Amino acid sequence: MNEPVPEHAGQDCRLRARALDAGEAQALQEHVRECTGCRQYLQGLQEQSESLVELGREVDTGMTARQDRVIEALESVAPAARRTFPSFGGFIKDCCRGRCLLLGAGITIGRWTARAFLST
Repeated sequence: MNEPVPEHAGQDCRLRARALDAGEAQALQEHVRECTGCRQYLQGLQEQSESLVELGREVDTGMTARQDRVIEALESVAPAARRTFPSFGGFIKDCCRGRCLLLGAGITIGRWTARAFLST
C-alpha cells in the first residue's frame, strides 16, 4: 500500500471516517483525483476494510459450530476428582476420635481388670 502525500496523511483516514466538513472533503476528493499516491492509498484502505469485514463474517459464520464442538468435548470429559487437603479441623477431629478410642479402651480394660481384682 502506498503512502499518502504527507500533508494529506491524516485527512485520508478522516475522509474514510466521514470526519471532515464539506469543504475539507471536497478539497481532499479533488486532490485524490489528481494524486496517484493518495488514490492508491485510499484504495488500499478500502481493500483492507473489505478484507477485515469478510474475515469477521467468516469467523462469525463458524462460531456457533465451534462453540458446540467445545461444549461437547467438555461434556465428554469426566470432571476432575475433588482433591481433599488435610486441614487443621480434620486433624483436630482425628485427634478427638483417637482420644475417644483410647478412653473407651481404658474404661473397658479398667472394668475388666477391676472384676478380676474384686473377685480375688
